[in-house]
Amino acid sequence: MITLKSAREIEAMDRAGDFLAGIHIGLRQIIKPGVDMWEVEEYVRRRCKEDNVLPLQIGVDGQLMDYPYATCCGLNDEVAHAFPRHYILKEGDLLKVDMVLSEPLDKAVVDVAALDFDNVAEMKKWTESYTGGLADSCWAYAVGTPSDEVKRLMDVTKEAMYRGIEQAVVGNRIGDIGAAVQQYAESHGYGVVRDLVGHGVGPTMHEEPMVPNYGTAGRGLRLKEGMVLTVEPMINTGTWEIDTDMKTGWAHKTLDGGLSCQYEHQFVITKDGPVILTSQAKKELIRMSIKKFLDKVISKWQYEPIQAFMRHFQSAEMDLSAIAVAYYLILTAFPLIVIAANIFPYLNIDISDLLRLMKEQLPKDIYRSASSIVVNIFSKPSGGVLGIATLTGLWTMSRSLASLQKAFNKAYDASEHRDFLLGHLVGLLTSLLILFLLTFALIFSTFSKAAIQVLDRHYHLNDNITTLFLFLIQPITILIIFIGLMLLYFLLPNIKIKKIRYILPGTFFTTFVMIFLSNMVGNYVVHNVERMVDIKTFGSVMVFIIMLWFIFLARILIMGAVFNATYQELSIGKLEGRSGNVVSLIKKTLGNDGAPPKK
Repeated sequence: MITLKSAREIEAMDRAGDFLAGIHIGLRQIIKPGVDMWEVEEYVRRRCKEDNVLPLQIGVDGQLMDYPYATCCGLNDEVAHAFPRHYILKEGDLLKVDMVLSEPLDKAVVDVAALDFDNVAEMKKWTESYTGGLADSCWAYAVGTPSDEVKRLMDVTKEAMYRGIEQAVVGNRIGDIGAAVQQYAESHGYGVVRDLVGHGVGPTMHEEPMVPNYGTAGRGLRLKEGMVLTVEPMINTGTWEIDTDMKTGWAHKTLDGGLSCQYEHQFVITKDGPVILTSQAKKELIRMSIKKFLDKVISKWQYEPIQAFMRHFQSAEMDLSAIAVAYYLILTAFPLIVIAANIFPYLNIDISDLLRLMKEQLPKDIYRSASSIVVNIFSKPSGGVLGIATLTGLWTMSRSLASLQKAFNKAYDASEHRDFLLGHLVGLLTSLLILFLLTFALIFSTFSKAAIQVLDRHYHLNDNITTLFLFLIQPITILIIFIGLMLLYFLLPNIKIKKIRYILPGTFFTTFVMIFLSNMVGNYVVHNVERMVDIKTFGSVMVFIIMLWFIFLARILIMGAVFNATYQELSIGKLEGRSGNVVSLIKKTLGNDGAPPKK
């Protein structure tokens, strides 16, 4: 009888197909030269017991005996239904592994681990009565490096299977499938087995219609949406005729001793075409193991934290927000360079040691250009340029922080943004504060070693004090950055941050990633400076690194806000916004009518 499958039945078969595809993927690591073929059967049995899956081939009716194994393992000239056995696989062997498995089952229904797979009569009771989702698939494996003959046979057989599946569309006929398989295989000089065919699947393992691997296009049963079928061409290098082992009534071999190959997929016919349910391509171990891992994590966290994080992450519009922030950060870099270049001359710094160090470390071409630039920077100030650069830097930095503020507000899903005046005021004040902290951190980390050396020459510092100070340079720098980020995450969002701990997750995350990336970029530049043979190459690489750094920096800062927003929401529930504009602040201060409050 032909049955059209419901959505629930197809979902159950898809789950079974998921598991079966994972089994075939796992066999890739097992089937190798020197391995006992019986390990294939043992692997499938072990996986079935671990995941509570019924091996449905055990107990299938046969001419002389019921089938006793979980797998069929056909070697070289064996076409189908050969028993797994003790045989040491050799380089060049061709092994076909066929199996039919249930979906993973609830142990309340059956505890597969407690079943004795060797007790065929007992297993038959379970496999015959099973009516849930099942999957049927055969795959061919080359043992070691295949010969040209084996590889060609495998490639043609697999392609013939897919060509047959492509014809399984609503309105076509069974003959269209067989004709496509037969024409492709025979065009390469191979024989197509006629005695064994594909079939319908579910609720039993084999049901109507039969799906031959040969035939005439336009003939046979018309295909309908909801049919679940298998296409499983068995292709021989010689004649299509086969012989059956009459000791068991199961194993089939090629009549002329030639090689035989088989691939089989189970699929459902939909209005949009066939959908393969046993596909290894879409159900690699990523889908099997990672999904299982995520299910455990989500179950442990009861979904809420992950859902909250994803909600804030999507609200932040990371890509667009990061581009806007990075754009203004890049613009800020140029006035900062000009500011630095015009501040140094006022410091009366002796640059002889610096020039000597540059000469020792830099290639000659870079040193010639860089040394003249350094001399100009440290000797020729320009007050007018310094003022313009300072104003420009403050403006671009405030614009960058304004863009960052919008991104933070999106991450917090803040409904009201500060108005233009208040937004720029907060941006400007925050800019000054952050610039001061970052500049101090930069100067401290850059010149602290030189400063301690100068102090040591003049005052002969204690060695322990010197060692301690040098040890504290990086921790102090990290602490300054940490404080700056805390202020950033506290001041910028238009959300009431009621406790400092609500901004700690993002602050810790951003500090760690910034330090890690800074060290990584610094190490790259140090180790590759010798390869930068000229000033153009050096400049191009540095510009590229700076641009990449700003993009990463923007994404890191926004991600920190996402962590903070998630943590605060999980801690206190609904987030409360700050006052959105200057007028509301004035009214709140003076009273609702705008007049000073009465005493």
